[in-house]
Amino acid sequence: MVIDKKSHHDRYAHDLWNPCSYLLGVMLNRVRGLIKHRTTESAADVMPESRAKREDRGLQQAYSRLLHFRAPYRTAEDYREVFPDEKLKFCNRSMNVADLQIADLVASGQKLQILRSNGMPLSAVPSEFTLQVDDAIAHLGNRYGAVFIP
Repeated sequence: MVIDKKSHHDRYAHDLWNPCSYLLGVMLNRVRGLIKHRTTESAADVMPESRAKREDRGLQQAYSRLLHFRAPYRTAEDYREVFPDEKLKFCNRSMNVADLQIADLVASGQKLQILRSNGMPLSAVPSEFTLQVDDAIAHLGNRYGAVFIP
């Protein structure tokens, strides 16, 4: 999922969500649905990669708002049912967490693919390895597909 912040602001200025809060809600809604559909286990932790103190604090605030106030697509109670922990479990890159490395690998390639398919400028040319990762996961598509949010 990729969001064009300027277009999003221009289009939804009357009811604007912070892009980080909005995407967090959308992604956790999808994870919530997957967990509820595929497992009997109904609780999960959210483990983002730590950035800088200000960004981490903003993401934690967005997560707290999601669990307690207004939330896209679901009620705050729906989110709390699957994500009961009040705190995000931030991890630094230096912790070498395999799940975060895989997520980063997939996300960076998917971002470039979504931008390219929507005619948006790329910040970098995808490497051969990135293209191979994209090809390897292409058959795993879901009903939502690759999403570009203007």
